[in-house]
Amino acid sequence: MPRPTFSPDERRLRGTLIAISVMFLAVQVDFFALNLALPDMARDLGVSVTELQWVLSAYMITVASSFIAMGRIGDILGRKKILLICTALFGVASLAGGLAPNEAALVAARAVQGVGAAGMITVGIATVTNAFPPKRVGGAIGIAYTAGGVGSALGPLIGGLLTTFVTWRLVLLINVPMTILLAALVYASIDESRDETVPKQLDYRGIAVLASGLFLATFGVDSAQTAGWLSASTLIPIAIGVLLIAVFFFVER
Repeated sequence: MPRPTFSPDERRLRGTLIAISVMFLAVQVDFFALNLALPDMARDLGVSVTELQWVLSAYMITVASSFIAMGRIGDILGRKKILLICTALFGVASLAGGLAPNEAALVAARAVQGVGAAGMITVGIATVTNAFPPKRVGGAIGIAYTAGGVGSALGPLIGGLLTTFVTWRLVLLINVPMTILLAALVYASIDESRDETVPKQLDYRGIAVLASGLFLATFGVDSAQTAGWLSASTLIPIAIGVLLIAVFFFVER
């Protein structure tokens, strides 16, 4: 039976979709694998699991607050370039987190890792949308998100196995060879693209307001686990955070 042949353009599209799908898979595996490793991480670093919740919170805050900005940066500077930078950032932060000597270093590494993940996700979707013909965009994005869903399912299994039989540090360190592979796929398979119609400046004020609101709201929720939901250290940060998020949406609309 003859093997199917693909035009150069079709091979390029397949390569782009494979690169972005593997990217989504890696990001989701990392997040869900690390959730399961928290108890061992806390024991190894000499802190409580509650204190170590910032390993997850710092990551989610930087993902959420960087999401819009990374998309705009990709539009302005070039999506392939930003994908390569964010993939490298994700890998370097994973290395720093895997070697972290204490809680503060681990939380800082996870915050940086969140910025990389935000760029990989939002610029990855923009890359697929730009590369594929309009009639095929929906299917291509569906495949990428399916890969992310597989990563969500595999993450707890991988995290449990590595934590139980090796060390929780490998949950982060395994991202290093993965990001090297991803960078090679992006470099070889994806064409550079930009959006020449968007403004060439970033909304730094909006980014700062959103990040501050998310930080304060998350800080308040985390404080509730020790201080209680009705304490001032819980309610005040949550109230200010929600207000800042509301201001962000009001101004940005």
